[in-house]
Amino acid sequence: MQLFILYESAQGYFLFVKEDYDETGGGLSKVQKANQSLERFSKTTKLVGSHPFKTAEEALDNIKAIGAPKITTTLKNFLTTYLPATKSSKKQKFALGISDAKLGPELFQETGITAIHNDTTMEMIRGIREHYAKLIDSKYKNFSTPFYHTLIALHNTSC
Repeated sequence: MQLFILYESAQGYFLFVKEDYDETGGGLSKVQKANQSLERFSKTTKLVGSHPFKTAEEALDNIKAIGAPKITTTLKNFLTTYLPATKSSKKQKFALGISDAKLGPELFQETGITAIHNDTTMEMIRGIREHYAKLIDSKYKNFSTPFYHTLIALHNTSC
Protein backbone atom coordinates (compact mmCIF):
# COMPACT_ATOMS: atom_id res chain seq x y z
CA MET A 1 0.00 0.00 0.00
CA GLN A 2 1.13 3.54 -0.67
CA LEU A 3 1.55 5.93 2.23
CA PHE A 4 1.14 9.58 1.31
CA ILE A 5 2.28 12.17 3.82
CA LEU A 6 0.79 15.65 3.97
CA TYR A 7 3.46 18.13 5.00
CA GLU A 8 2.54 21.74 5.77
CA SER A 9 5.04 24.57 5.89
CA ALA A 10 5.10 28.36 5.57
CA GLN A 11 6.02 27.77 1.93
CA GLY A 12 2.98 25.65 1.08
CA TYR A 13 1.56 22.16 1.08
CA PHE A 14 3.70 19.22 0.03
CA LEU A 15 2.71 15.62 -0.57
CA PHE A 16 5.24 12.82 -0.24
CA VAL A 17 4.79 9.12 -0.96
CA LYS A 18 6.32 5.99 0.49
CA GLU A 19 5.49 3.04 -1.76
CA ASP A 20 6.00 0.11 0.60
CA TYR A 21 3.92 1.07 3.63
CA ASP A 22 3.32 -1.71 6.17
CA GLU A 23 -0.08 -1.12 7.81
CA THR A 24 0.72 -3.44 10.70
CA GLY A 25 3.37 -1.08 12.03
CA GLY A 26 6.25 -3.42 11.24
CA GLY A 27 7.86 -0.76 9.06
CA LEU A 28 8.53 1.71 11.87
CA SER A 29 12.09 0.52 12.47
CA LYS A 30 12.79 0.73 8.71
CA VAL A 31 11.53 4.30 8.63
CA GLN A 32 13.64 5.22 11.65
CA LYS A 33 16.71 3.74 10.00
CA ALA A 34 16.00 5.52 6.70
CA ASN A 35 15.62 8.85 8.53
CA GLN A 36 19.27 8.67 9.58
CA SER A 37 20.57 9.56 6.12
CA LEU A 38 19.27 11.63 3.24
CA GLU A 39 20.44 8.98 0.78
CA ARG A 40 18.36 6.24 2.42
CA PHE A 41 15.39 8.50 3.05
CA SER A 42 15.24 9.78 -0.53
CA LYS A 43 15.23 6.20 -1.85
CA THR A 44 12.05 5.43 0.06
CA THR A 45 10.25 8.78 0.05
CA LYS A 46 9.46 10.96 -2.96
CA LEU A 47 7.85 14.36 -3.39
CA VAL A 48 4.78 13.89 -5.60
CA GLY A 49 2.91 17.17 -5.25
CA SER A 50 3.24 20.72 -4.06
CA HIS A 51 1.21 23.87 -3.72
CA PRO A 52 3.35 26.91 -2.89
CA PHE A 53 1.39 29.65 -1.19
CA LYS A 54 1.22 32.75 -3.37
CA THR A 55 0.94 35.32 -0.60
CA ALA A 56 1.68 35.60 3.10
CA GLU A 57 -2.05 36.00 3.73
CA GLU A 58 -2.79 32.69 1.97
CA ALA A 59 -0.08 30.99 4.01
CA LEU A 60 -1.36 32.40 7.28
CA ASP A 61 -4.98 31.46 6.51
CA ASN A 62 -4.01 27.90 5.63
CA ILE A 63 -1.63 27.33 8.52
CA LYS A 64 -4.21 28.72 10.99
CA ALA A 65 -6.86 26.45 9.48
CA ILE A 66 -4.66 23.37 9.91
CA GLY A 67 -4.23 24.24 13.57
CA ALA A 68 -7.97 24.81 14.08
CA PRO A 69 -8.43 22.06 12.51
CA LYS A 70 -10.35 23.13 9.40
CA ILE A 71 -10.03 22.15 5.75
CA THR A 72 -9.53 25.08 3.38
CA THR A 73 -10.50 25.05 -0.26
CA THR A 74 -6.78 25.23 -1.07
CA LEU A 75 -6.02 22.08 0.92
CA LYS A 76 -9.05 20.22 -0.44
CA ASN A 77 -8.12 21.06 -4.05
CA PHE A 78 -4.48 20.14 -3.42
CA LEU A 79 -5.32 16.71 -2.02
CA THR A 80 -7.91 15.86 -4.66
CA THR A 81 -5.43 16.87 -7.36
CA TYR A 82 -2.51 14.74 -6.16
CA LEU A 83 -4.04 11.76 -4.37
CA PRO A 84 -5.37 8.79 -6.34
CA ALA A 85 -9.11 9.00 -7.00
CA THR A 86 -11.33 6.58 -5.09
CA LYS A 87 -15.05 5.91 -5.22
CA SER A 88 -15.37 5.47 -1.46
CA SER A 89 -13.20 5.53 1.63
CA LYS A 90 -13.67 1.74 1.97
CA LYS A 91 -11.99 1.26 -1.41
CA GLN A 92 -9.18 3.70 -0.71
CA LYS A 93 -5.96 1.98 -1.84
CA PHE A 94 -3.65 4.35 -0.03
CA ALA A 95 -3.13 5.87 3.38
CA LEU A 96 -2.77 9.59 4.01
CA GLY A 97 -0.53 10.37 6.96
CA ILE A 98 -1.18 13.58 8.84
CA SER A 99 0.64 15.32 11.68
CA ASP A 100 -2.44 16.10 13.80
CA ALA A 101 -5.02 13.40 14.58
CA LYS A 102 -7.72 16.07 15.06
CA LEU A 103 -7.47 16.92 11.35
CA GLY A 104 -8.55 13.40 10.32
CA PRO A 105 -12.32 13.67 10.97
CA GLU A 106 -12.47 17.09 9.31
CA LEU A 107 -10.58 15.76 6.31
CA PHE A 108 -12.93 12.79 5.99
CA GLN A 109 -16.02 14.99 6.29
CA GLU A 110 -14.81 17.45 3.63
CA THR A 111 -13.15 15.09 1.15
CA GLY A 112 -14.05 11.48 1.98
CA ILE A 113 -10.33 10.76 2.41
CA THR A 114 -9.41 8.60 5.38
CA ALA A 115 -6.29 9.85 7.13
CA ILE A 116 -4.05 8.16 9.66
CA HIS A 117 -1.90 9.45 12.48
CA ASN A 118 0.40 6.88 14.06
CA ASP A 119 4.04 6.29 15.02
CA THR A 120 5.04 5.51 11.42
CA THR A 121 3.45 8.65 9.98
CA MET A 122 5.00 10.79 12.70
CA GLU A 123 8.41 9.25 12.01
CA MET A 124 7.96 9.95 8.28
CA ILE A 125 7.11 13.56 9.07
CA ARG A 126 10.23 13.80 11.27
CA GLY A 127 12.29 12.51 8.33
CA ILE A 128 10.72 15.01 5.95
CA ARG A 129 11.37 17.84 8.42
CA GLU A 130 14.97 16.73 8.90
CA HIS A 131 15.73 16.48 5.16
CA TYR A 132 13.26 19.16 4.02
CA ALA A 133 15.75 21.57 2.43
CA LYS A 134 17.26 18.82 0.28
CA LEU A 135 13.95 17.14 -0.62
CA ILE A 136 12.18 20.26 -1.86
CA ASP A 137 12.93 21.31 -5.39
CA SER A 138 15.28 24.29 -5.73
CA LYS A 139 12.50 26.56 -7.01
CA TYR A 140 11.02 26.58 -3.50
CA LYS A 141 14.24 27.12 -1.55
CA ASN A 142 14.66 30.82 -2.27
CA PHE A 143 11.04 31.56 -1.47
CA SER A 144 11.29 31.45 2.29
CA THR A 145 13.32 34.25 3.88
CA PRO A 146 11.44 37.49 3.09
CA PHE A 147 8.18 35.59 2.91
CA TYR A 148 8.71 34.10 6.36
CA HIS A 149 9.26 37.53 7.92
CA THR A 150 6.05 38.81 6.31
CA LEU A 151 4.19 35.76 7.60
CA ILE A 152 5.44 36.34 11.15
CA ALA A 153 4.48 40.01 11.00
CA LEU A 154 0.98 39.14 9.76
CA HIS A 155 0.58 36.49 12.44
CA ASN A 156 1.62 38.90 15.18
CA THR A 157 -0.89 41.54 14.06
CA SER A 158 -3.76 39.05 13.72
CA CYS A 159 -3.39 37.52 17.21
